[in-house]
Amino acid sequence: MRVLHLFDIDGTLVHVGEEEAFAQAFLEHHGPEIDLSFDVKAPITDMGYVGSVLERHFGRPPADGEVRALLDRFVEILAARTESGELPVRAVAGASTFVPALAARAPVAVSTGCVEGSARLKLARVVLGDVFPCGAFSIGERSRADIVRRAIASAASGCAVPGRAGCSRTTPTPRKSRRRCFEPARPDGPRALGAPSPAHMRP
Repeated sequence: MRVLHLFDIDGTLVHVGEEEAFAQAFLEHHGPEIDLSFDVKAPITDMGYVGSVLERHFGRPPADGEVRALLDRFVEILAARTESGELPVRAVAGASTFVPALAARAPVAVSTGCVEGSARLKLARVVLGDVFPCGAFSIGERSRADIVRRAIASAASGCAVPGRAGCSRTTPTPRKSRRRCFEPARPDGPRALGAPSPAHMRP
């Protein structure tokens, strides 16, 4: 059995000043008076951050459409500003070689607090997009543990070999295939690469 390796993105695989894109999106939607400070009680995810900022601003829980509209605009701004080079996206030292080499011999998946549009964009900018066919992203979870569980399920079912739970398969040609199986998490839970820390929290 091979172990499934889960990767966060920000601070683990890439560095990018995305707070500038968030600030622009909030400015466009809600004006300069909105307080962008991070609520330590909120999930450390894109949807958790945006939801907490909007709830403080509105004085009520935001509607799902209000959160998603802000995040859609954030991704659009992030795409434009990273493409222009205004917001450089840099791979974390060693990630560009380590991750593809690991993926060649063991299953990998993304487990990130980023919304999928932001995550896929960042990975593409550092040429790691094709390394992660499976993963889980921010969709309104209560904790990062929810994302980890979905990432494991994605790797187990979204890329599964029929009839063999816990295995994924790559197929270079119809006659040549390789199976990658992974062990279930140990009782003490999954160990994280690049676990969130105060330095990685939203501003």
